[in-house]
Amino acid sequence: MSRPAAEAARTAVGYLKYEAFAGAERGPGGGIVGIPFTTVQVEAEAGPDLQSRVTDLLGARDAAGDPFCLLVVRTKRQPPATWDAYLPPMWELEYASEPLPEREAWTWVRMDLRLAVVHLGSAIRTWAFRDLYSVSTGLEPSLDRIREWTRSVA
Repeated sequence: MSRPAAEAARTAVGYLKYEAFAGAERGPGGGIVGIPFTTVQVEAEAGPDLQSRVTDLLGARDAAGDPFCLLVVRTKRQPPATWDAYLPPMWELEYASEPLPEREAWTWVRMDLRLAVVHLGSAIRTWAFRDLYSVSTGLEPSLDRIREWTRSVA
């Protein structure tokens, strides 16, 4: 791992730990581990190869068995809260009338890392609730019930 990449990962971990995910830490290969249900990849700089980064991240997420992933790209001379973050299309972020292809980089939503933490935290709480509800009742919760619970813990 290059020095700028290691520095970017270290800074991103510090931000994520402070803001929402106390278990976040650097993992092998520059990724971040310790965020429930989530594979995180940090890049030291933006580049024209977003599609290959998305493909790599989705492969890592699928190998880990996680439902969520986050791509963080350091923005030079900016605090980590304003770094670029990319999330795949999720039901919380759906702006289209039909599902968008997750494997296509153009469908990913780019936002500040600060906003990505909010969306990701909400998605994780919803996913955890769904798992707990399913285990305790044997039923899948309705989307309305998930949203109601998510609002109550936010």
